[in-house]
Parts: sequence; C-alpha cells; structure tokens
Amino acid sequence: MLATERLLLRPLGADDAPVVADAVLSSLADLLPFMGWAHPAYALDDAELWLDHARETWAQGKEFAFGVFREGELVGICGLDRVDWTGRSANLGYWLRTSAVGQGYAVEAARALARWGFNVHGLQRIEVVVLLGNERSERTAGRIGATRECVARNRLTLRGVPKDATVFSLIPRDLDT
Repeated sequence: MLATERLLLRPLGADDAPVVADAVLSSLADLLPFMGWAHPAYALDDAELWLDHARETWAQGKEFAFGVFREGELVGICGLDRVDWTGRSANLGYWLRTSAVGQGYAVEAARALARWGFNVHGLQRIEVVVLLGNERSERTAGRIGATRECVARNRLTLRGVPKDATVFSLIPRDLDT
C-alpha cells in the first residue's frame, strides 16, 4: 500500500470487481476514446477477468496495478506495466473515474507510484505514453514532472488500429526521490 496526503493506493483484489466495474461504467464517455479495453458493454465479468490478470501479472513482476482510493471510494487506477527488469524501466498508466477528474488525484497517485518504482524496485526510467488527443493525460504527465520526448508513430494500438502517441519520461531526479 502507498499513502499520499489524500489518497490510498493499494493492490486490487477479487472483491473489488464491483467497484471497478462501477467506476468504468460511470466513466465510459471519457474512457472510450483513449482506452482500448473500455467498451459500451463493459460489465462485472470484464472487471473480474482484468483483476485476475492484474493479480497474475503482479505475482510475475510484470505489472503492478493499484486502486486509487479517496475516503474508501475508488477514484481511479494507476499502475506500472511493461516492466523491463534488465533495462530497469516501466510504463506508467493512470485513469480516473469522471467524477474524480480535475482534483489532482491522477498527479498525486502517479507521483507516488513513480517514487515507489524508483525507490522500491530500482527503476531508472518510467515512460508515460499518451495517445494523441488525450490532453488531460498529457497535462497530468507534465504536472508529474515528466519530460515530453517525442511523438512516436504507431506507438499504441486502439481497437486494432495503430495510433501515434506522445512519449514522456521520468527519471529518479525528476521527482527528487
């Protein structure tokens, strides 16, 4: 578990499926343009399958997904994935439920998780890869302290279609860890 001034970040368990499904369903309009896993028929089964995947990849050291909670309510999810232990790098991702947007939670959670990656796991580089057009996520990356490096062509795939993305990076000194 990780604690910030306002938030608690913790690994998600099977019993979190209803709150994850609720957060996704209440935020579909914001998630659909940028998150390939989000779809209009998203249901409890989808959340359960994703949580099974999250627990399995955590145990393998491949991905670390955290629920972001404020006063007991799930306000979003933040995680490190594409962990490269040889290169000591990972990708940082985040999303918030629509009702929690604009309150600084993504920045607070992402900074805490990046520090955890640097300090606990010895990572030396964390990337934030943002689909072009996702201005909120780009602003969040900047507020975390990440450096905008480039626009990478065909960097992400959204529903089977290659898309360009902005690549940001963090290194330990960016957060004064």
